[in-house]
Order: sequence, then structure tokens, then C-alpha cells
Amino acid sequence: GCSSTCQVENNFVCDLVTGICSAVCGDGVRSPGVEYCDDNNTLSGDGCSDLCVVEQYFLCIGNSANLPLGSVRPADASNTALLAPKVGAPDTCHEICGDGVRLAGQLACDDGGNVAGDGCSPSCAWE
Repeated sequence: GCSSTCQVENNFVCDLVTGICSAVCGDGVRSPGVEYCDDNNTLSGDGCSDLCVVEQYFLCIGNSANLPLGSVRPADASNTALLAPKVGAPDTCHEICGDGVRLAGQLACDDGGNVAGDGCSPSCAWE
């Protein structure tokens, strides 16, 4: 939050009395090592919480910080894919298809599998 020349860095705010700097959650820019997602709002329940943490059963991609998403998904350590973030884009969060959980209504169905022909397709659409 504070540079080597004692300047406030982009996407941080600093308290002038205490000197403590913190990332701005909800500004659409993920601060490395501080925020795990930033979807340009502070609403919980949309995949990225009001504290800029990826919510359980969601996957968030995008943003300007160079953070491999596999290392910042505390809700599901099984995701180890390294996805290159898009420069300058707020995170976009989606429910995970195939985990058997349907929360935000983004998926038509989720039977916990990826087998076609069982009523719910591998892309979580009704068959």
C-alpha cells in the first residue's frame, strides 16, 4: 500500500494518523496478496464477498492483478488451474458446474456430475 518512496500505491487507501494502508475492496481491481477477488462491488452472495474473498462453490476469473486463481480459491483447494487474468477487467464470478450445488440461479441444474444423458448436461443445462 505504501511504495518505497512513501507514496500511496494505486488501489490502496492509507490512514494518515496510523499510517496503516489497506486495499480498496469493491473497486474492481484485485490487490495482490490482499484480495482474492474484486468484482467491482461489495455485495456478498455473488461469488466475491464483501471482504473480497471468493465464496464457496464459486469460481472468479479476470482482473488486473497477476494472481493465479488456483492459489486464491480458499473455498475449494481442488482447483489448481492457473488462469491468466485479463488486464483491467473486474473479476467475474460464476457458480461451479458439476459440484452438485446450485445457489445463485446461474445454472439450470447441477447433478454433481458431468455425464450427458442423465437429465442435466455436463454444462449444467437441462437435457
